[in-house]
Amino acid sequence: MTSHWRDCTEWQRQGLKLSTTSNEAARIYDAVLSQRVSMYDDPSVGGMEQSLKTLQAADPQFVMGQVMSVGMSLFSTSDTIDNNPELRDKVNALVVLADKSDITPREQKHVDAINLYADGKLHEATVKWEEIVAEYPTDLHAIKQVHGSTFVVGRPQIIRNVVNSALPSWTTDMKHYSFLKGILAFGFAETSLFPQANKTAKEGLAVDQDEVWCRHSLCHLHDNTGQWDYGIDALQTTEAHWMKCTSFNCHLLWHQALFYMEKADYDKVLEIYDNHIEKTLKDSHSMLAKRDATSLLYRLEMEGVKIGDRWEDVYEICRPNIDDHCFVFNDTHMLMSCLGAKKPDVAKKMVNSLRNWARDKSGYYYQTCMKTGLPICEAFVAAADGDFATAVDLIHPVRYDIINIGGSNAQRDVFNLFLINAAINSSKPEHQHLAKSLIHERRALKEDTPLTDRLMSRLMAQHTH
Repeated sequence: MTSHWRDCTEWQRQGLKLSTTSNEAARIYDAVLSQRVSMYDDPSVGGMEQSLKTLQAADPQFVMGQVMSVGMSLFSTSDTIDNNPELRDKVNALVVLADKSDITPREQKHVDAINLYADGKLHEATVKWEEIVAEYPTDLHAIKQVHGSTFVVGRPQIIRNVVNSALPSWTTDMKHYSFLKGILAFGFAETSLFPQANKTAKEGLAVDQDEVWCRHSLCHLHDNTGQWDYGIDALQTTEAHWMKCTSFNCHLLWHQALFYMEKADYDKVLEIYDNHIEKTLKDSHSMLAKRDATSLLYRLEMEGVKIGDRWEDVYEICRPNIDDHCFVFNDTHMLMSCLGAKKPDVAKKMVNSLRNWARDKSGYYYQTCMKTGLPICEAFVAAADGDFATAVDLIHPVRYDIINIGGSNAQRDVFNLFLINAAINSSKPEHQHLAKSLIHERRALKEDTPLTDRLMSRLMAQHTH
């Protein structure tokens, strides 16, 4: 075991006592946490998959080790206790283990938060993690949990506020200080505090040039402020720093592809897709890669780009997740794969499955699905059937609620673009007025936006007689 991972004594010295007597377990827990926040596989511990196995073997009764393992399954957004009885058993076993173990109050709060999250009580779980950070501001595990949960519920102001409250207890020489700067910069960018986002991300990079979350936050900053060329250059000139983040580099390439799409350089977008995003999708089958691939192809089709047979492979990889219903944001992207591959019957069956899954149930996932997720999905199906007026009537009333399904501003922009395109294609005069209004609204937020200009040109060409 490499020496830079914290043992039991070091964890206790930092005020974060772990209830294990195994130094190996304490160190490998640190290794897993480090890989998780940095989005990479450390070969010194065999990568993430092997690290989790080693963690379990080092001390099967180590509560925080179980918290880590179960939490990562829950935050994968491809597993819930509803669709995976084994995960439900693991959550229950964690609660039982905690009850019979002599653990610290901090560790008990971690267990409580995982149990709440597994139960669909996402906001309550997030509050519990916030409480941990308030009392133990250097608890990186709790900060990472807040980071994950706020992405799922679409509340970037929470991670912004939590990290701001924790940072005074950190110093630049502490491991993963720059990670905090990166996710804080993301929180600033997502809440339109752009100067703060730029400053914070660059402060993080001054400490660690390899911090992928700082690079990622700058992608969002450049997207939100319409700095397409700068965004492309910033990624190209720093590739050596972020390409090593094997679990996340594909997503930064997705951002790069969006910058090229804005400039209508579709050949470059498809080159990035074919050489990187599709390869990552086929190699990893990760949910992030599935979302990146489906969203990018759908946006290209809205731009009138011929996709060829690319949708077929995407659909086959997404097909096992079509009826998962773990995360509404995922559901919308799985539906895109069905529609892109011209599987209308599968798409309609999926929407019915989603409706039956969420009907008459309480909890954040179910309520968000019924109120927002279903109208989005029904709108996409209507548009695929050529009924653009119905598509607009379904999605327009919920557009201010779409943030609740999770994701980032850049990721959710596919729904804004969908609404504008549906309104342009609708035969209703009021929808054409809506399209014009939405395009003006978009231009006011980003003045230099060729994509928005193309939308206006399309509207004028389609409805000028």
